[in-house]
Amino acid sequence: VKVALHGFSEALSAAKQSNLNGAAVDSKTPEELQDAVTFISPDGMAGGAVEPNGNVTAVFKNANSSGRKAGIDIAFAAIVHGGDRLDCYGPFLVNTYAQAGMEPVARIKYTWGINPEMDAQVQRQISEGDIPAPPDIYFMKRMPGVSLKQAASDYAAGNGKRYSLEKLNALPLFEGEN
Repeated sequence: VKVALHGFSEALSAAKQSNLNGAAVDSKTPEELQDAVTFISPDGMAGGAVEPNGNVTAVFKNANSSGRKAGIDIAFAAIVHGGDRLDCYGPFLVNTYAQAGMEPVARIKYTWGINPEMDAQVQRQISEGDIPAPPDIYFMKRMPGVSLKQAASDYAAGNGKRYSLEKLNALPLFEGEN
């Protein structure tokens, strides 16, 4: 469902505030979304955007949503709307997007101090034992030769692509200057 940019931005903001993992989602103002294609679930609780260059951004799910597989639904919707690249935190999201036909191609180590909200989220997750270490940031692109129809068929049959931590750790690691 397409929605006005102010409505999308408000739903995104509400989802970020409601979700314990909200700091990992890109905030976007209506002005920043001006040239993007935005889409939202019928209940207004999940959505995403695709920028003109194909970058998938601002993917969200409100913690109050009753939708169980919103991440997959949004990933497929993003591809339908021209999404062909994205970045995300950690293996869970990599495997969510992989089931929709995306593949990880590189990663960078988490960098403290860039996003204080995300730093607090990561510290909480480590202290609560949810994650053992800060998550890598993965860069993904559409899998060559895998159509949207094929990815959807594989997902429906329970054969969606998944990447082990071993495979993810073998991806090229790009490190910036400290």
